[in-house]
Parts: sequence; structure tokens; C-alpha cells
Amino acid sequence: MFRRRVLFHPWHKEVCSLLATLVLTLFCTVPVGAETVFTLWPLVDYRSSENFTSLHLLGPLGKYQRQGELTELALRPLLFHTISSPGRSQTDIVYPFATLKQDQDETRLEVLQLFSLRSEQSSDSGSVRRSFTLFPLLFHGHHAEFGSYTALFPLGGTLYDRFGRDRIDFWLFPLYARSENDGRRVDNLLWPLFSRTSGAGYSGYAFWPFYGWSEQGGQLRRRFFLWPLGFSETRGHPDQPDSRESAFLPFYYVRESAGESYRGLLWPFLTYHHDRLRRFKEWNFPWPLVRMTRGEHRHGLRLLPFYADETLNEVRKRWYLWPLFKNEQLQDDFFDRREFRLAYFLYRNLDERHLETGAELRRIHCWPLLGYRRSKGVSHLYLFSLLEPFLPDNERLERSWSPLWRFFQIKWDSRGNRIGSLFWNLLWWERRQGGLAFEFFPLVDYRKTVAKGVDLSLFKGLLRYRRELNDRELELLYLPWPISWSSK
Repeated sequence: MFRRRVLFHPWHKEVCSLLATLVLTLFCTVPVGAETVFTLWPLVDYRSSENFTSLHLLGPLGKYQRQGELTELALRPLLFHTISSPGRSQTDIVYPFATLKQDQDETRLEVLQLFSLRSEQSSDSGSVRRSFTLFPLLFHGHHAEFGSYTALFPLGGTLYDRFGRDRIDFWLFPLYARSENDGRRVDNLLWPLFSRTSGAGYSGYAFWPFYGWSEQGGQLRRRFFLWPLGFSETRGHPDQPDSRESAFLPFYYVRESAGESYRGLLWPFLTYHHDRLRRFKEWNFPWPLVRMTRGEHRHGLRLLPFYADETLNEVRKRWYLWPLFKNEQLQDDFFDRREFRLAYFLYRNLDERHLETGAELRRIHCWPLLGYRRSKGVSHLYLFSLLEPFLPDNERLERSWSPLWRFFQIKWDSRGNRIGSLFWNLLWWERRQGGLAFEFFPLVDYRKTVAKGVDLSLFKGLLRYRRELNDRELELLYLPWPISWSSK
């Protein structure tokens, strides 16, 4: 129904064209074979094979990679641009500062969740729908039923489907504001001091923070006084309520219903909770240091900072000398997850296993020194691990920032394939089934394959030796007259 409309200047296409021109300039004289590798550390690292092209400039700073329909362009840490399919792309600008997303239906720009711009174009009518937000000052958008809306804070305007409300109107905020949600309307004068509630069976008023009252159809009654110290809530018929809740904090807090009983003195430090539906009892004395829980699916003992062992359904958590040692386990009929932490984020060891599919994941972080990950049969070890322990499995962090500090990496699988890199390919090595290659720039470059034999180069080709079956060849000083012989 909608097709993408170009909202921003396609600067990324010009950058891609520039990089493509650079690649052609550098390698127009390099023979194209099944695989091509050209390195001039730290300036250039170029690799290509069938359906794959990779170019790195200045170590981890510049990157251009194409594999199938996926294209990646990076100028770390300023930007990372990906094209996942025709018409669909995403650009991270100094992640997480700004993100630009484009696909067949829309174009969206977001800056720190404070500024956002979105555009759609209808293929039927040709009309363009735009929404714009500069939080908290300016809001503009389009509602399917009510059309376009605009709000300029604090002067005035109307908002639809924002901040958990169906509609919000305000004028000279906080002088006047009105919100509607599911038929319930709240009018505020000198927000949040004076308010009146009406609609959908609701009625009430509030003079915040001194006193407030609201009611819904005789089934829900709420009151507060000296908010947030005193409040009460009653649900059901006034003579036989389904539940009651009242408090004057921190002196007492009481909640009572058919399903549970809750008592608190000097809340939240001394509490008792009896949940008859989930069948457990819990005592805190004082919270959060000492807690005892008894029940079928929820039980445990907490004596912080020395010891804690608590279970909630399939999750069991244990602490020793909190926050030094933590052990967490989740186990059910489909999933097994075990995690150990030392000093919370300094060391983390995670094992996950899907019992039905047999898929496994293992992740280790020893902040800030190293990280390890094994997934889908491939292991990956790297140095350093600066932000990954705090934002695990964050793909955008991994591609925009992590290569800048990972000066050593190695990957391997169970079939014997292995690839490694030190100082962004100053030294790199690769072993595959039927082949071996490594390079220590500029001293030695070695390749061995079943199809092409051995290729050994010293000082980037000043001395080069090649062997293929029974044929031998020696090249000196880049001269075009190699010395050839046969071992037959």
C-alpha cells in the first residue's frame, strides 16, 4: 500500500561508489581467481572470493563488505550502513546517537529517542504521511481517523496515541491539560495540582498532593491524602468488597482479598505476604536483607550479604557474599540455562541449551580483558571486551564499536576450520579443510591449497617460491623472469 519516498539525500550511495572506485584502482592489475587476498597493513586489507568481497582500510576504521544481498559499509565509529535487501537499509550514526532506517514502506530517522522523523507515501492516493517529534517541544503526526495533528509544548496542541493516552490536549501547560483513554477523561488545571475525572463510568477530583478521590460505577473507589503517604482502594460492592488496600507510609500498608493477604509495618522493611492463588508465604525482616519464602513454586532464604538461595518457578538464584558470587539456573522441559557471575559484571559464564533442537550457546566475559562466544558450532575468542558484558548480544554495538578494541580474535569450529587475527591483520592465519594460509606483514606470506599447491612470499614478494604438483618456481625482486624447474 505504501512505497518508500526518498526523504534524505542518498549520501551513502556516493560513499559506496567512491569505495568501489578505490577497489578497482587498487586491484585492477590483480588477477581474478577463485580467491584474492591483498594486504598493505595497516592501510588496506582486501579479500574476495565467489559471492564475497571485503575491504578494510586503516585497520578497523573503514570497511566495505558484500556477501550475497547483504552489503555493509563502515567508517567507525562515525557510521555503519547496511543494505540487507533491495530497498531496505539501516544506518547507525555514532551508535546509539542516531539511526536511519529505510524500507519499502517507510523512512525513519531517530536521534537519541528525542528527535524522530518518519515518512510514508501511499501508492493509491500518492499522499505523503509524515510524523515529526522533537521531544519535548514539538510533535506532529497523522491519525488514521482524525487526520493530522500538531502540538508545540508548552503553548498548546493535540496529540493522538502518545504517552499511553488516546488523546491529549493542552494549552499554556501546566495551566490546562486534558487526556482521554478508553473513554475516561481527566481535566487538569495548573497540572498536577487540580484535576477532575469523568466519562466511562468514572468520576472524581484531586487537589494534589493533599487529597483526591475517584470512583468507577460503584465498583472501584480510590482516595489519597498527603500523596504518596496515604491512600486507599476498594474494589467490589462497598458492603462486601472483593479487595481492600490502604496505607499510611511508612507506618503501615495493608492489602486484603480472596486471593492474598499483605501486611507491612515500617514499609517496606517489615512485611508479610500470603498469596493463596500462587500458594506461597513470604516474610521480610528487614527488606531487602533478610527474606524467607515458603511455597510450592516459590521458596527460598535470603541473608544478604552473606547468602541467598531463592527459587521462582523454574528459576533458581543463589548469591554468596553479595555481590561477589551469583549462580542462576533456569530449567524446564524445553530449555536449560546456567549462569555464573563474579563481582556481577567482572566475570560472567553463561550456558544455554534448547532441549528440543539441541541448539547451544555459551558466552564468557572477563571484563575488560576477554570475551568468548560459542553459537551454532562456531567458537569466537577476542581481546578486549569493554562494553559487551553490559550489553550482551547487541549486534549494533558489535559491528560499530567492538572492532575498535578487539586487537586479537580467533574463530574455530568442530570441523577443524580456524581463523585468527592479531592487531587487525598485522598477523593473520586461516586453516580450512584442504588449505592453510598465514601472513606476518611484511615478513612472510604463506598459502597452501590442494588445488594450487604452495605459495611462499618473503618481504611482500621480494623473494617468492611456488610449488604446484611437480613444478617449482622462484621469483626474485619482482623480476618477470622466474626460475622454473620440475622435480620429475
